[in-house]
Amino acid sequence: MKKNILIAIGIFALALGLRLWGIQKPEGLWNDEYMAWWISSADFGKEFFTKIFSNCHMPAYYLFLKIWAKLFGNGDTVLRLSSVLIGILSIISLYLLGKEYKDRKTGLICAIFGTFSGFLIYFSQEVRLYGLIFLISTWIAFFFVRASRELTAKNLAGLLICNFLLIATHTIGFVFAFFNLLIFSILTTKKHPETKRTIFITYAVLFVLCLPILSFVTTILTRDQMSQNWGLFNISKIWFVLIDYLTPMQTNITNSAVNVLSFLKTQGFWTSLFFIIAPLLIGGFFTIKGLLEQKELKPQALCGFLYFVILVVTAILGKLILSTKYSVEIYPVLILLFACGVTDGFKWGKAGKILSAIYFSLCLIFLIFNPQAPQKLPRAEGHRTPVVLLNNAGIGQNDYIISLYHQFFRYEKYAKYKPNHLTEIDKASVGYYLMGNGNAEKEIKHNGKNALRETFLNQNNQEIIERVDDIYKNIPSGKKVALIIPSQVAFFSSNDLKRIASSDNEYKNVQIMFLAFSYAKIQLINEAFKYCNFETIEQQGSWIVMTFTKN
Repeated sequence: MKKNILIAIGIFALALGLRLWGIQKPEGLWNDEYMAWWISSADFGKEFFTKIFSNCHMPAYYLFLKIWAKLFGNGDTVLRLSSVLIGILSIISLYLLGKEYKDRKTGLICAIFGTFSGFLIYFSQEVRLYGLIFLISTWIAFFFVRASRELTAKNLAGLLICNFLLIATHTIGFVFAFFNLLIFSILTTKKHPETKRTIFITYAVLFVLCLPILSFVTTILTRDQMSQNWGLFNISKIWFVLIDYLTPMQTNITNSAVNVLSFLKTQGFWTSLFFIIAPLLIGGFFTIKGLLEQKELKPQALCGFLYFVILVVTAILGKLILSTKYSVEIYPVLILLFACGVTDGFKWGKAGKILSAIYFSLCLIFLIFNPQAPQKLPRAEGHRTPVVLLNNAGIGQNDYIISLYHQFFRYEKYAKYKPNHLTEIDKASVGYYLMGNGNAEKEIKHNGKNALRETFLNQNNQEIIERVDDIYKNIPSGKKVALIIPSQVAFFSSNDLKRIASSDNEYKNVQIMFLAFSYAKIQLINEAFKYCNFETIEQQGSWIVMTFTKN
């Protein structure tokens, strides 16, 4: 008993250390994190829920973050610590899941896996909802096991409440909850036919509880935004999900490489062998072994499989990006399958123990020594950086600022002022400059490629040039002008656009958002040199700030 307690304390301390390592990110909150803070910082009531409706996720996480900030403050590190807390609770929950399903040894293996999981470490330092989704999904798996074995009111209530929390947290969580409860009810009513009425009534109660948040789901899923148009599906996306879950390397946090082979080449032979291929093979082996030998887990595995299939189909249809974080609901059961595979492997004697020791050793070596370890990754898109660059360039409140892609409120957490003279060419307004259409986000997303291809090829559209000219013409002579460029969005050069537009296949596969904002960047810079004298260029992370003085 004392040995197990010491091991548990060691796991807890290591998990906490890995999640606190690098918790201070000097670049600040990046776009998605910033929006989480911005929403949660609103006054509770109409403003708060209006902001939630403006984004693509459900309210539960923002309520949690709002309470956290109210209690402890809204500094970046303090906000990140909320995710550390969730991450540590997840390790404890994984232990309880493994122990409940099988035994203490399985619980410890679950906890060790969670401790070394690159995915969980990364999202334990992000001001985002995915750690909370994982925690809730772990509880769902826990109560699924309990209620399947002993259908008590307490266990059934736990399962229903956790599925409700998932629906209230993740926009597409209702798909997982649907399969989870459907499979559970089929199993339960087959085993206990007399429970059909009870199951029906409890599900009806859950449906009624979910009615108030149906408007959120409907609004979010029917919104037509360009920002959800930044990647295409290919089969490698599935492999990247498996790599993210079973190895310490993170490949698909925002958008993955084009294919697995090109990604492995960029990592080099030894890194690919020891930290991607070897952990993937060993982790996959133990997971498949657990799936084959643990019949009781197959219903939950089926639920995860069906959910993932829906995500893949949706991605193929172009309605969703197959990013690893969107499938996080399947991760707790995958970890449990792995842990069962390991503990069953211990029956082989030294062979099973050596193989699992190699797996965890490779993960730990990567986390400690590799600069790409998840806790060491910078936030290149952090929104403090452009403010620092503006300050370095001496841009003040009365100077003229042109902000590309982002509205300036995305920087106000770090800025000491709100500019008196501001032009924002964001997703809502870029269509006016490129297509002369005031209602342009939807227009650009659906018709931009056809309408702008000739413009990308020839780059001499006089109407666009005149609209950009008007920005500079209205600036008084002698005034400073700063242009904020997010290179993570506007990264194509003039020659890139011409090459892409001249190839049917390449043009089809490049997202209009990147093409549109790259072209807007090119025109803004070209016209700046026509009307202004160049002063400085500041570049850091994914940001460029160019400054001029109007002639």
